[in-house]
Amino acid sequence: MARKVKISVLSGHRPNQYHGEMKVDIAIKAMQEYWINELQQAVNEKSDVVLLPEACDRYLDLNPSFAKEFYEAKIHVMPDFFANYAKEHKITIVYSGKLENTNSSVVFNQDGNVVSTYNKVFPMIDEIKDGIIPGKKAVISSFNNIKKAGFAICFDLNFDELRQQYIDLHPEVIFFSSMFHGGFQQQIWAYSTQSFFVSSIFGKQSRIMAPNGSVLASTSNYNTHCSATVNLDSVLVHLDYNNNKLPAIKKKYGDKVIIDDTGYLGSIMIYNELEDRTIGDIVNEFNIELLDDYFNRSRDFRSDFLKSID
Repeated sequence: MARKVKISVLSGHRPNQYHGEMKVDIAIKAMQEYWINELQQAVNEKSDVVLLPEACDRYLDLNPSFAKEFYEAKIHVMPDFFANYAKEHKITIVYSGKLENTNSSVVFNQDGNVVSTYNKVFPMIDEIKDGIIPGKKAVISSFNNIKKAGFAICFDLNFDELRQQYIDLHPEVIFFSSMFHGGFQQQIWAYSTQSFFVSSIFGKQSRIMAPNGSVLASTSNYNTHCSATVNLDSVLVHLDYNNNKLPAIKKKYGDKVIIDDTGYLGSIMIYNELEDRTIGDIVNEFNIELLDDYFNRSRDFRSDFLKSID
């Protein structure tokens, strides 16, 4: 049956500049007021999960002496602020910020509890010099209707070692909080991990993307937030050996099974909207070959052929 989760992305410019009195409590209050206003957009959308950008509670222009005082204080205040907001408004928040000595994504569920913490596996060199301890591995978590959620932060996107870990772990959704966009690497991550890729990029275009690269929602130069309902009862398959089976699926189930073909890729998404069957039932009923199974069969066929001609 359809398994849906509504996701919002907030990637606003946050208060880069701080013009108030140089007092920590005033600066923290200003940051909180900013996020109360931004988070209301996700609450209005009745979203289940909202993703925030990397270092979401950081000002960019503080003088060094005040910045140190502010950051030391906010570490003990802002996570609790987001946890309390999540509990009050019954929304799961994926918060991204610097903790004591890690650059982390923390998931606060609808009860305000921490259900997952991911520490950036590949901080930049200067981050490590500044005391950030790298995380050791990919993290998988479960919350709302998402059975397997993964995470990445900014510079992580450049490293195939981490992406391969997620390929092996088979997440359904990857939440990416960042200061840089990553360009086409976002599509690479979505397709290779076969995950919905949700990005919140500080001040830049952020997206909710399907594993086949379809953009389900996007921020723009006008709007710094977006939302989409993602159906996780879906599968990515190749058209080879499956294409001739698709008309029969549509004939039987009509618009209760959605087939999304972006073109040129050769792979498509099949979404199940039925209430009494799962995507696995449909795959079995019509003998649909999954993407990994097809690629593995191709590898084995090639290998067997080469052995036969040696």
